[in-house]
Amino acid sequence: MARWTIKTRRGGLVVILAIVLGGLAMAVGVPIYYRFSGAPSPAAQVERLQREILPLLASVALPPGAEPRGDLREGFTHRRGVTVWVEREYTVPGSFAEALAWHEPRLAAQGWKPYERANWRGFVARFCRAPWVLELADRGDFSRSRPPHHRLKLRLDWYGGVTERDCASS
Repeated sequence: MARWTIKTRRGGLVVILAIVLGGLAMAVGVPIYYRFSGAPSPAAQVERLQREILPLLASVALPPGAEPRGDLREGFTHRRGVTVWVEREYTVPGSFAEALAWHEPRLAAQGWKPYERANWRGFVARFCRAPWVLELADRGDFSRSRPPHHRLKLRLDWYGGVTERDCASS
């Protein structure tokens, strides 16, 4: 029984040593890969996208009478690749259906295509212009108020995996 315990301890040390050496190889190898391959590093990619995203969101037309509500929010995540996003809420006269009907032809004229239309619900719609996805969401319906209005959220996302083919097939 004593021999079995000793072998297990040695094997455990070998496994731990292999994990540490693998981590060191990744820590050294990844920067070398980006330097010699010419591919942009994830940090450089996020910086570039953050420079592009605000003018792109500003280019999206708003219905007449739309008022910003709250602050512009932006962020990024590195889970399963890079995602960069920015969103803003607006108080818009009328209903969400009216706002969506107003937006669709204008977004189509700017090159945005309906994205995953089969998954649209009564309170969210997505448009795609690779690699960007624009989401219009109803954040509150006040159609019984005077004057009737709703809260519209515009969210612009960059997912690394959205391509022109994804936009065309939706």
